[in-house]
Amino acid sequence: MLRKIHSIGLAILETKPILLSSLYTVSKKLSNISVGKEDMEELQKNPYYSKYAGKIEQMKKNSPSVFEEKLKQTEEIRKEAEKRTDFSVPSTTPKSNLTQQFYKEKKLEEILKIDLLKEKSSVDIGLIWNSFYSGKDGVVTAMIPKDKYTLIKERSSKYPIVSLALF
Repeated sequence: MLRKIHSIGLAILETKPILLSSLYTVSKKLSNISVGKEDMEELQKNPYYSKYAGKIEQMKKNSPSVFEEKLKQTEEIRKEAEKRTDFSVPSTTPKSNLTQQFYKEKKLEEILKIDLLKEKSSVDIGLIWNSFYSGKDGVVTAMIPKDKYTLIKERSSKYPIVSLALF
């Protein structure tokens, strides 16, 4: 009987199906239920073969249709196991840049009317900007000098994940 453990993708077989699972190398066309020399050698490599050789031969002689059916079942189990992926192995494909996926960078002209701010000083513009965003939830605003901003931008492209402590 076959018992499957889906959470980790394993199949546990009881004693007889384990023996028959090594027989999947037997010719797929089972017109006669005889096992070829190469197939017997492959079967004998199974560590449990010596223990269950008599039972395998007895099953082939007594009920060839059941033997053939078990061979087909074990073949399907092998194919299914080959299709599964190993989730413990890390992916080799590089992850795409998340910041580019979620939003498109907007230009300042799209957010703010720049011609109204041309006569204002940088301090006044900072106060307008902070007062506008202070009423919104989930927004952090700050006035940062240009040289500090370029440094932050360079580092953010190099290290995309940041822990920011807010006091």
